[in-house]
Amino acid sequence: MENQTQNNKRIAKNTLFLYVRMLIIMVVTLYTSRVILQVLGVDNFGLYQAVGGVVGFLAFINGALSTATSRFITFALGKGDKTLFGQIFSFSGWSLFANGAIALSNQGILLLLNLFFAPTVVTARSISLQVNNVANQFVANFRTAANPQIVKRYASGDSEGSKKLLLESTKFSYYLMLLIAVPLFFLADPLLHIWLVEVPDFTVVFLQVVIVQSLFQVFNTSFYTALYAKGRIKENALISPLVVFVSRWYIYCSKVVLPL
Repeated sequence: MENQTQNNKRIAKNTLFLYVRMLIIMVVTLYTSRVILQVLGVDNFGLYQAVGGVVGFLAFINGALSTATSRFITFALGKGDKTLFGQIFSFSGWSLFANGAIALSNQGILLLLNLFFAPTVVTARSISLQVNNVANQFVANFRTAANPQIVKRYASGDSEGSKKLLLESTKFSYYLMLLIAVPLFFLADPLLHIWLVEVPDFTVVFLQVVIVQSLFQVFNTSFYTALYAKGRIKENALISPLVVFVSRWYIYCSKVVLPL
């Protein structure tokens, strides 16, 4: 009981530090985006995001390797295993594959929008994602603090404790996202005007759509921690890229190949 109390305090402490860090980054990012939009204009901002998205696509490599390293360090702390290098290499490979699919999905949408629509649409989509990413960071910071404790409990053989913490943290993550999503959904238009002054067309609609999507994404991200704890991400890493590839290819063919 005492150990569980200490773990809960550690989660709260780590979450608090992550929120302070997030607030600083959030202020800088939102202000920078506003200035860039004002200087470049709506059309050029869309092109800037499309080109920058290709460069940002490579950031998934760092995310995948960091995820694998964090998982096995936590697992080793819980289990005391010193011979994990082969498993780390395998896990990193599949994590790299899965994160690449996610990055390809996000940037692929921007590229398709840039291909078939005006730069204004790309700008609207990019701005909505920036706001949504800020909202998601509130949940992500909590999960960053909670996930190591879930993995550590599983590694130490406390499967029930790991499952209980997973379910409790998932409920808290959803309620936290709901608390942010509801006012953001209904007040999207005035909030965007306060931030940007001149809001590009379609931005409000894009923002409302991704906010609703994020409410469902909370469950996907949270329950993925169970696979993450067990180290069984191979199946998910194979299925996700296939779904992404088929959906993007279908959209491209329906717009380009079929009309011909």
